[in-house]
Amino acid sequence: MAPFLLTAEQRSMLFLAGIFGPGIFHNVSFGMPISTSLSTADLNAAVRLLSERHESLRTALAGSSAFVQRIRAAVPEIVRSDVLDEGSVEAFARRRNEMHNVSLAPGVAYFEVVGGRHLLGVVDHLVSDGHSSGILSSELGRLLAGEELEPAASFTALQKARRVDDGARAREVEHWRRTLADLPPLVGRMPRSSGDSSDVRTQVDDEISGSGFHDVLRGLVERHRATPFSILAGLVGIAIWRRSGRREFTLHTPVSTRREAASRTMVGNFVLDRPIPIRIDPDMDFMEFAGRLQTSAWNGLRHSKLSVPELVCEVPEYGESLLAQGADYIQLHVDVQTNEATDVVNSPGGSTGPVVLGGFTPAHDLTVTTLRFRFSERRLFTRTFFGGPREGIAEAEGIRADVLTMLRGADLHGKTVGSVADSPTLVYTKGD
Repeated sequence: MAPFLLTAEQRSMLFLAGIFGPGIFHNVSFGMPISTSLSTADLNAAVRLLSERHESLRTALAGSSAFVQRIRAAVPEIVRSDVLDEGSVEAFARRRNEMHNVSLAPGVAYFEVVGGRHLLGVVDHLVSDGHSSGILSSELGRLLAGEELEPAASFTALQKARRVDDGARAREVEHWRRTLADLPPLVGRMPRSSGDSSDVRTQVDDEISGSGFHDVLRGLVERHRATPFSILAGLVGIAIWRRSGRREFTLHTPVSTRREAASRTMVGNFVLDRPIPIRIDPDMDFMEFAGRLQTSAWNGLRHSKLSVPELVCEVPEYGESLLAQGADYIQLHVDVQTNEATDVVNSPGGSTGPVVLGGFTPAHDLTVTTLRFRFSERRLFTRTFFGGPREGIAEAEGIRADVLTMLRGADLHGKTVGSVADSPTLVYTKGD
């Protein structure tokens, strides 16, 4: 098959990895319980069919080039690992964590039977996203059950059909220039190293059992026709304002580019980073504020064809939010899961203290914060990531805690942004 250019999503990921440093983008993984009676031959046959269905699982860069990729003929084969004196679920969770940052070269996909009872699939994030993991898990389960699946659409054909014409390019650039006009970058607000220690990547997971947060969020969504993301983005914006004194800044979030019907059942990296402008007016009704953020998020979906490096070059305010010396990049993820998706095989869980994942070596003076909120009727799971000095995770965790405090105690109906921020239970470290 003829080689083809990297997609906008792939170019964006490589660009961000280049300025954030190694270890920011994890491999995408999924898992499923399997019968102990399944032979390695049966498993390999199913994996082969899965790989033949989805070209992304056989994609490889052309040498060390970051411009061109091609489809390989080889497909991955099952690896079996023996686990002694450890429960199968615990072994699976440990192995899944171990594979987060492992290079899968020369391929992009890896499959392993852990403890004889669970199948772990790991795919390079360059060719896969979180939605893809659900597709892979579902289809592999059906193949192992002997089902025949409808042929999958061609990833390469879809990408070649996605060429952006000059008119669409100009409209997207104009939208982002207008949306981000005069919006200053968030600079120097997160902790910085004192110079006597190395920066690190630190992560904290927290699991809160029960449906409390899910029920509060669902009530707000139903009452105000808002989205979970817009409500959480509003609360994150307020928390940053109260901690920094800044009323105008940019948040960041990944948006899906699965526009075509065929792409919704296709394995691939269909995610682009897009800015969310935050402009705080303390006298504005909170739900009006959330509504404006919802509109911004929808517009982000509509204007998500150009790659991040293209926008950086065309939209000065966006470029400054990533490339300014002292920039603080803060990204928000919000998911609402079904109960079936919350077990450890399908989704991470549990609570941890701060875990140092490794060094943090950005290309310039920059911090990276990621806040993840996953709601279900069974639990709320959060994951806070911070790249910077060791003590910086406390500030990132403080933002997360402020958001949950406001969400837990709030009947946000009829409240202004300022009154939501004035909760006496919030602890502010740097606010005005």
